[in-house]
Amino acid sequence: MKKVLAGLIFAAVFCEGVSASRKIDYNEVVHKRRRKEFDDSTKLVISSDLLKNLKLEDGDFSRLKKLKIKGNIRDEQNFLCQVSILLSKAPNLEELQILECKLTEFPENIRNLKKLKKLRLSNNEISVLPDFIGDLTSLEDLTIEWNRLKSIPESIGNLTKLKILDLQWNPISSLPETIGNLTQLTVLNLQGDLLESLPKSIGNLSNLIYLDIGENMHIKILPESMGNLQKLEKLYICGNQLTTIPGFIGNLKNLKALVSWGNPITSIQENVFNLENLEALSLGFTRLRSIPNSIGKLKNLKQLSLENTDLESLPDNLGNLKKLQVLNLSGREQKGKFTTIPDCVFELSNLKNLWVCRNQLVSVSEKIEKLENLEKLSLSENQLVSLPENIEKLRNLEDLSLSRNQLVSIPESIGNLEKLKRLRINDNRLVSIPKKIEKLKNLEHISIAENIPLKQWSKSIERLKNLKKLTIDVDQEKKWSQSIENWEKSNKITKTVMSDRYITKVLDEKLWQGL
Repeated sequence: MKKVLAGLIFAAVFCEGVSASRKIDYNEVVHKRRRKEFDDSTKLVISSDLLKNLKLEDGDFSRLKKLKIKGNIRDEQNFLCQVSILLSKAPNLEELQILECKLTEFPENIRNLKKLKKLRLSNNEISVLPDFIGDLTSLEDLTIEWNRLKSIPESIGNLTKLKILDLQWNPISSLPETIGNLTQLTVLNLQGDLLESLPKSIGNLSNLIYLDIGENMHIKILPESMGNLQKLEKLYICGNQLTTIPGFIGNLKNLKALVSWGNPITSIQENVFNLENLEALSLGFTRLRSIPNSIGKLKNLKQLSLENTDLESLPDNLGNLKKLQVLNLSGREQKGKFTTIPDCVFELSNLKNLWVCRNQLVSVSEKIEKLENLEKLSLSENQLVSLPENIEKLRNLEDLSLSRNQLVSIPESIGNLEKLKRLRINDNRLVSIPKKIEKLKNLEHISIAENIPLKQWSKSIERLKNLKKLTIDVDQEKKWSQSIENWEKSNKITKTVMSDRYITKVLDEKLWQGL
């Protein structure tokens, strides 16, 4: 008989409609298949539904190296029986994935797969990781994300070849000290667990590059031994109960990304700003009231997020961050405390994206023209009453959001922003739309809704040849019904989308991305 594996592959392709009332005979399957050698087949991908209908007893799976089973199971005991038979006949298996099966038990026969290098049991309902996991000493990748594990056995420390350990989104409350034995580990993902602390031995993971302990909600203190992780490049500590970023984090000389949003942080230790290779720093959704001047030492920083904090000002040395491209200073629920854009921001000559939403801005300095590389500027939800004429100097601007302010007019010079693609000026007090807006040949979306004093339809909008989306409100559609109807006829509207009082006319569905 040809290899049963050949029949499996054939069955996976041609036998999906086979009745569940009978098992598939592999002699029959092989006879019907096209002539092709499968003797060297080493990989099998199969659904859990199909697996339950296969006769595996006479199969030879000795060549099988990779096995992937996916899909909800209806009869777990039958499934486990089939998996047990299959695994017992695949002693050379190196990769095993059982995904999205709602499996509640860890398959017992896995313990015999001594050559297994990759084991992934993602999106199941497994609650216990057995002690024999430590017997799989060839494992390099162990992923059991999105399950119901509550603890990790100490035998995990036997997996000294492990490079990837992904246990994210499990209700794990603690880790054994033996995890420090995994010195070859490069990736450790513990996001969304319920850890209250980290073992000191985590500092032994000398090859770790990526560490995520974000959204555990309960971690208050980081072990000082973390300062030994000299190869670490990305560290996620967001969504916990940290009140400070400790100084030993500054010892992580290769760190490129530090993400710490969503903690009640009130201070940052000075040594943290010794991270000369840091490229991304997230300090948003914290209780920071000030930033040390030493932030100016982060010469390679490209992204800085300070949204939803209690900051009222920025240190002058922030202007030294000449490589910074993204800066977010948005406040929380219109309670941000910036009344002007700090002068140091205008020294960031390479800045491309700037958000200062939900603050108390009443004006924008003419120094804005210094940000000549700016591509996205969002000043929504402030108290702006005017814009400087020299906003036209932002020649690279593609996205400008000024919604929910107190603007009575927009300077005609806005028509010189030749690269502008998106303009949001809704929810203001505009009396008219600038005539020179018709010069924006690349404009694709304009939102003018909820400008109550705006009485007349703008002919300038009709002349925007590349416009793909127009957002107005219910009253405007009624008020300008004839003009809008004529515009629609000439522009082939493909979709009209309503959201609350907003109406968006879409000319090109491919560009529709929601309001």
